[in-house]
Amino acid sequence: LRVFRDCYYGSQQAPFDDPASIGIFDHTGKLIKSVFVARMGDDTLTNAIDPCIINSKNVCVHTTTYRTILTLEPNDQGYRFVYQRCCRNETVRNVVKPLETGATFEIYLTGAAMARCNNSPVFRSWPPVFICRDEPFVFNHSSYDEDGDSLVYRLITPIQGGSFRVPQPIPPDGPPYEPVVWNNPPGQVIYSVENMMGFGKPLVIHPVTGRR
Repeated sequence: LRVFRDCYYGSQQAPFDDPASIGIFDHTGKLIKSVFVARMGDDTLTNAIDPCIINSKNVCVHTTTYRTILTLEPNDQGYRFVYQRCCRNETVRNVVKPLETGATFEIYLTGAAMARCNNSPVFRSWPPVFICRDEPFVFNHSSYDEDGDSLVYRLITPIQGGSFRVPQPIPPDGPPYEPVVWNNPPGQVIYSVENMMGFGKPLVIHPVTGRR
């Protein structure tokens, strides 16, 4: 699990979890196991700033990684791994009440993938932390798969998880999860999964190449 945090606008009362609470659920949404994983230090990203930004002194992003090894019983229906944390940055404009809207990060491990010891794809590189408005933006967000599996890329509406009242659910809540509410102020830009940025050409990603 790799987590990113805005260390300039982010609240000092919302540090990285240590440990992180990760829930493992079966296909019905039943909690099978709750795991606590210590963070492996933290680092500040320094090479992920778009060159069009002249003054980057207000740009600061921290990242940390959580890693552990688990042994689970074979399950034809697979497992769902879930991490939740509140909340989003106050500068977010395309989501209603970002300071009260948390996030859920999940991976579904299928029974077929376990049966053949399938590897997960790995992203080749990370996109810039900031991009400039009205500037052309093209990025190769493809990943490498050791098994040669076919990979498909698409944009989705983020899902909620955690709240201002319960910022770190322990254990995380089980599925199903509610999507974020896109911000559509009257008479202004309408945000959606088809137009996440709200200006210029909508952000898109090629389903085969991963370029956006």
